[in-house]
Amino acid sequence: EQPLPPWEYWLGRLTRPGDLVVDCFAGSGTVGVASKRLGRRYLGTEVDATHAETARRRLAGESGHGNDDESMSPCPSPDRERRGVCPA
Repeated sequence: EQPLPPWEYWLGRLTRPGDLVVDCFAGSGTVGVASKRLGRRYLGTEVDATHAETARRRLAGESGHGNDDESMSPCPSPDRERRGVCPA
């Protein structure tokens, strides 16, 4: 889990409220949490199902910060799911 302040700093300066932040390597969801706190929309993907679940829980815990339309996917592509790389 990465510290939030650097992400809040950079996202606050490089994006505007309502912008979409895309994180292709979401890990535990730190960028998503920072995005929500700053009023940004968030789309994250994570290949590792354990990390994706951790990120989902963290994002759900941030529901008081608005923008509840975020998406967190454990699998970046249907092809990977078919090959058994990602859980169904």
